[in-house]
Amino acid sequence: YNPPAVQKLVEIITIPENTEEMVEFAEQLASNLRKIVVKSNDVAGFIGNGHFMRDALYGIAEAERLSKDMPLHQAIYGINKISQDYLMRPMGIFQLIDYVGVDVVRFIMMVMNPYMEEEDLHSDLL
Repeated sequence: YNPPAVQKLVEIITIPENTEEMVEFAEQLASNLRKIVVKSNDVAGFIGNGHFMRDALYGIAEAERLSKDMPLHQAIYGINKISQDYLMRPMGIFQLIDYVGVDVVRFIMMVMNPYMEEEDLHSDLL
């Protein structure tokens, strides 16, 4: 979850090879950082990226749709502002894409896409 300094959640991904001590250490570290633990299995995108990629694609699609009536940069700015201010997030969706890295977002989509049979996690704009 990004940006890490202000997000309250932290994902702990476990695999069968993890020892109980390692999981307990990770949970204690998260607690010491005053984070809420969300446990996830080792799946493509985990939990946070599953939501983030869909949010990113929705924001991109809306910006592309709005760009028919205004310049693309204004549409991106508007969607970013709305997604930050009205969804009460520390960053708007486009600011978050930039923070994580466009290349990283594209890579996450590429990794997740084969597992999402009913979705196409791809954007030409990225």
